[in-house]
Amino acid sequence: MDPRFHHDEATQEIEAGWRQAKLRYPAGSTVPARVVDAFPFNHEYQIRFIGDDSRRWSYALLPWTGEPPAAGSIRQYRIAAHRDTTRRIMVTPAG
Repeated sequence: MDPRFHHDEATQEIEAGWRQAKLRYPAGSTVPARVVDAFPFNHEYQIRFIGDDSRRWSYALLPWTGEPPAAGSIRQYRIAAHRDTTRRIMVTPAG
């Protein structure tokens, strides 16, 4: 990774956790997640993966249009990519 894009001083524990998260949620896989909250001011909503208590990598933000998704609803999501520079799991609604 180009050092210009490395945003922090990650500890070995953080790096190990990120590697585990990528193994747990491989790109292309489908996972169930619960809608935690919707943010009307920017049309995003937050999901948390079902069965994962990891606060760092068990969630994602997605855009919405029209009516916001209902908090508490469970849907399927596809793991689209892993962003190593920001340590984010990118997801899209499945189907």
